[in-house]
Amino acid sequence: ETGADECGAEEINNGETGTRSFVKNGIYMADIGPSFAAHAYRVRSSAFDLLALEDLLGKEASNYVNKYLRLKATFIYYDFDKLITATDPDAKPPLLDLANRLFHSFEKLQAAVTTKDDADIGSCYADSKLILQEVMTRMA
Repeated sequence: ETGADECGAEEINNGETGTRSFVKNGIYMADIGPSFAAHAYRVRSSAFDLLALEDLLGKEASNYVNKYLRLKATFIYYDFDKLITATDPDAKPPLLDLANRLFHSFEKLQAAVTTKDDADIGSCYADSKLILQEVMTRMA
């Protein structure tokens, strides 16, 4: 089960709703331990997988894209929570900023995919893609 109830979760939740719309409850996530490197690796892997979604955008695959986005975003959310919780207080602000920008872009992308507006999906994905690339660099 996801561990989004950890002490860092309130810092990465949407300020208006108190949660994140993409978080999928009731999925099993393997516990990879407290290792910063392990969680950073899984964030990087999930970000890489989401970067590959670009090929499916606008091809009547919105249902698949939405489900895959929710699944991978939930993994990233869980792992960012673990990373932020384990990080020194001085190093938290840039990590929190990155996580919040990423999760905000996921919520915008999810809303666009739900409306099936190809132009909006492309615009939101372009924003998410830049942040995902930043995540890949930061977690390397």
